[in-house]
Amino acid sequence: MEERHAPAPDDILIRRQQDLETTLAAFADGELRQATARISDPAMHHASTA
Repeated sequence: MEERHAPAPDDILIRRQQDLETTLAAFADGELRQATARISDPAMHHASTA
């Protein structure tokens, strides 16, 4: 019979931190793309100065 050990608390923490970093990176990338699209859109420049 194979004995399974629970992951060490450090392993759990490391995995959660990696997941958080991945999630934050994806969010930041999406926000950056949206901001870049807004800045690049000439209509947005005209709307903000009107």
